[in-house]
Amino acid sequence: MRDEQNGNHRVDIADRVAGRGVWDDDFCGGVRAGFKSLSLHSQPTNRTFSPSLAPSQVHFGAIPGRTLYMSWEPADPKNPSETALIGDEPFDLLGQAIRDVSSCYMKDLGRKPSCFELAKTLEQVLSTHFGEAVAEGIDHRFVSLSLKTRKGRPRQRCNVGDFLVAKAANGQLIYARLFEIHPGYGPLIGVYDSLGLERSELESLRSLPLIVKITPIHHELLEDYAWTAIGNLPINDVDRNQPRGPIQIAGVNEQLIAANIYYGLSTERRYNIEKFLNRKS
Repeated sequence: MRDEQNGNHRVDIADRVAGRGVWDDDFCGGVRAGFKSLSLHSQPTNRTFSPSLAPSQVHFGAIPGRTLYMSWEPADPKNPSETALIGDEPFDLLGQAIRDVSSCYMKDLGRKPSCFELAKTLEQVLSTHFGEAVAEGIDHRFVSLSLKTRKGRPRQRCNVGDFLVAKAANGQLIYARLFEIHPGYGPLIGVYDSLGLERSELESLRSLPLIVKITPIHHELLEDYAWTAIGNLPINDVDRNQPRGPIQIAGVNEQLIAANIYYGLSTERRYNIEKFLNRKS
């Protein structure tokens, strides 16, 4: 975000890396204090742009004609026309770096780092590498970084066989199931053809067909009640043979997005989303 009055830049990163699962496990207070936002502030300098840099090299966004090797999405989902992009591999790289920082604290100090320690570590690193790492670095200087948390309710812990409920785009209830917790991909859920059903017997829900195939969902979304557990039945052979979708994980509730698309409640399009759907032939 650009402050037009003084030329300063402020980048707010809300529920991105921390929202993808590194907050709870790796930082003091992560169980009861949820990550809220991280703000980065920079200010312009008297340096001018080098004439050797073409405009496409110093602004955010994909370069036309370039092959993309990973999934990218708008940094601001509410304003997808913006050219700022975020992607899966940067998520993973930064997430791993944060986990490594936490491991260093545990190894030497026997505890996780605090929010303040994390912010100060990031601040020191950014102040050193800002110029070479970001597009604005050519004529801006790093100023400060702040990290905010909010107190939240205890994290939801889900188990294989749990039935889950959420609200579709029209406000009606829709039901899903946690079919598996994969050692590499985490929780795998599928969504039943259940739009608008009131609370039903679990056996009745189990008999419904899936409209969204069994696909990975980031565990942080379940812990933050993107789907709420309402009961459990053991997984049986019928459950194990339910259709499987693509193995991909995003920081958003792709299963609910896919269900809204299935019912015609949304025209949102995301990478591979049609392969999530179990459409009737």
